[in-house]
Amino acid sequence: MSKLDKDVLFLILKELQDDKRSLYSCLLVNRTWCKITVPMLWKNPGEFFPIYNAKNSLFYYNTKNSLFNVVLSHLSEESRDILRDHGINIMDTYQRPLFDYISFWRHLNLLDSIDDKGIFEEHNMIIITILILKLFINSDTRFTHLHISKQLDYVLNHISWAENCFSELECFQCDSEHVDPNIFEELSRVSKSIKKLELNNLHINNGIIKLIEAQKNLKDVGFVTSAREKSACKALEESLMKNADTIQCLKMDWIPMMKTLSHLVNLINLDMSWDLKDCSNENDWDLLENVSLPFIKVLKARQVPSKILSSLIENTKGQLVEINIFNWYFEDLYSGRIIIQSIYKNCPNLQYLKLLFNKDNFLELEKLLVNCQNLIGIFIFSEMFRESDWIEFFKILAQSSPNSLNILEFSTIDSCKLETLAMFFDNWNGRQPMSLSTLRPVCTNLELEKYSEVFEEYKSKGVVKDYYYFDF
Repeated sequence: MSKLDKDVLFLILKELQDDKRSLYSCLLVNRTWCKITVPMLWKNPGEFFPIYNAKNSLFYYNTKNSLFNVVLSHLSEESRDILRDHGINIMDTYQRPLFDYISFWRHLNLLDSIDDKGIFEEHNMIIITILILKLFINSDTRFTHLHISKQLDYVLNHISWAENCFSELECFQCDSEHVDPNIFEELSRVSKSIKKLELNNLHINNGIIKLIEAQKNLKDVGFVTSAREKSACKALEESLMKNADTIQCLKMDWIPMMKTLSHLVNLINLDMSWDLKDCSNENDWDLLENVSLPFIKVLKARQVPSKILSSLIENTKGQLVEINIFNWYFEDLYSGRIIIQSIYKNCPNLQYLKLLFNKDNFLELEKLLVNCQNLIGIFIFSEMFRESDWIEFFKILAQSSPNSLNILEFSTIDSCKLETLAMFFDNWNGRQPMSLSTLRPVCTNLELEKYSEVFEEYKSKGVVKDYYYFDF
């Protein structure tokens, strides 16, 4: 096995490129395996990254601080002289690494790469940061992923943007609030192949518009904005519509100012999260009525009127496989009911559902379980459940759930008695073992142990496959 042809070995190890632990083991077989494996591990330095020094001794790092030191070890002697002239001693001992690790990088996270954990003074850190950026951006490396997650425009403007460096960029993620618009413009000039664009703390500007319009195959777009000026949002939506034929995933947190969704005919994944304070009246939602998204498979929404959501669901042509809706402020008996009805009437292929239910909609829940026979997982917001509600709810789940359903999540089980939970497990016996999760109960450690004892008892009986508590 260790003497395989190099090309064959490369193809085999490539299948493990997302399994860092297995690849790390492959490093230790022999020199040939090591030379093939190291570039794969260093495409995206993350939790595990192995480092060999010039004496061919293996060091195994897994912290951001260690990664920062590795980056510093690649600085040229000229750069180190600049640092020494400023009285900056970056390492007590210096040993050039055996491999040119930076040349293997395809995922560049500027925060991880320049995170010094507060070791250097601010002025010195600016000098170090500029030298590191020149090390990355002026090299022959072609990055496919770029992530800028803190304010770096004060040094990015010192850098000459190398066209080769970002000419093959596929993913760009940025906390854009304090980034100079000129940086986006520079990126739009050199990068035309971005497929995924994610901008947080978005302040819309001409540079961002140009970056979007310059792309040839933009598929996945996500925006979280803190400034929702109407003219700026319209300009951004116009740029999206120019990419209408390619965009498949969209995340936005403002109410569309134009008929943007109607143009995105190939949309597969839609994530809408809006703040109620942005909705001055019902007319704000008019542009979303009767929108048809025939290929959409995933719908996520937060604080969107039930009328709009029901219309969207009805116009999805039965393709939805995942629905995630949190409408706490809009939810009442009627609005909750029309959403559930629109789901079980129009979503025969539904596999995952996250929704707020109340006791008045249990009959609709039963119809949903009967009609959606491909359902695998369900998350129930159950804050308002009383003990009698739990009994009725569990009865419906045990009797009406499709055989495929085996993932159950509850927002809380605080109001559920242990004997009611045990009764539910008894009624579930004979079905697929369930994976169960819930918000950690608000109770004493002794009471929490009693919940866990019930889970463990039915895990031993094969009713529960696994369980865990989560925290919001």
